[in-house]
Amino acid sequence: MITLYVDNGVAYVWNVDDWHSLRTKNRICGSLIGSIPSFPRQNDFQGLPMALMSEEAALLVELGICNLCVTENINEEPSDGEKQFIKSLEQKILQQQAEAFKKKKIEQISQKIDIILAGKKQKLLLKGVTDVNLDKQTLLQEEINKIPNLVPSQSLVHLPTGHYRETVTRMVTIDILQPSVVDQKGSTRYQIFKDLWYKGHYITCGSKFGCDYLLYPGDPPGCTRATDHKPQDSVN
Repeated sequence: MITLYVDNGVAYVWNVDDWHSLRTKNRICGSLIGSIPSFPRQNDFQGLPMALMSEEAALLVELGICNLCVTENINEEPSDGEKQFIKSLEQKILQQQAEAFKKKKIEQISQKIDIILAGKKQKLLLKGVTDVNLDKQTLLQEEINKIPNLVPSQSLVHLPTGHYRETVTRMVTIDILQPSVVDQKGSTRYQIFKDLWYKGHYITCGSKFGCDYLLYPGDPPGCTRATDHKPQDSVN
């Protein structure tokens, strides 16, 4: 069962496998609201987490596909042990990147060692040194020794979508969702949403177009950019 994490009445999906499963198996589109680490300076395409409409979250709970929980200690100050654990993980990531960086540089130098050797000989000849006898392996080792160490400012930043620390979670019911799906207006909206979903539609939020839902006959590619894809219908 997939766990949906609720914060301020909104259910979120953080795990990429959970997102993929809900999208491909259950026709749940949600709304991706996170920044993509490799393309942070744009907002045309978003990444995890995925925020769900109250109706989507309630339907998934009703079908037994997901449960709702609240993480109670998420805002607590981490202990010294937790801080040390996180720091050790960061050091491990830096070390792995440094090893990969050095391995790649060695491969590049090895492929170009003949060119480097010829260049060294040419420089010595231009200086008037005629007795040129350079050893390729010695030169290769000298070039390897020149490879700089990878510093933290040059490394890639790992952005986890899961918690390093032990979290305390509490299961909650759909009553916690906002906007509500149990009051009079919310219950009516929820029944309409369920009816449309059971008819096989892909459903996204229609607030951008002044309506409640947008209906698609199939999976809308990149549904976070609804203006780029013509919906089948809109529902008020």
